[in-house]
Amino acid sequence: AFARGQTLRNRWHGVLIRGRYASFLAAAGRHAEAAAEWAATVAGFRAHDDPWMLSFALQGAAVSALALGAPSEAARHAAEAVAVQRDDPDP
Repeated sequence: AFARGQTLRNRWHGVLIRGRYASFLAAAGRHAEAAAEWAATVAGFRAHDDPWMLSFALQGAAVSALALGAPSEAARHAAEAVAVQRDDPDP
């Protein structure tokens, strides 16, 4: 059980680092690359069932989508980010 827990925790940290990388790409104005990293980060935190971090990733995806001229995609990501936090039993 401990080894499985360590593996899951290592995977979670890998997703976290990917999200930080997406943040750096977005800050550098490299939104197309950031959008791809945000998509992977969203999928990762969704797989880990981590609402708080999923909301963080969705917010980042929304910012990059807006910067890329996709306001409806940005709105969808932002709305889901809010919904995820609203539904989180441990905010």
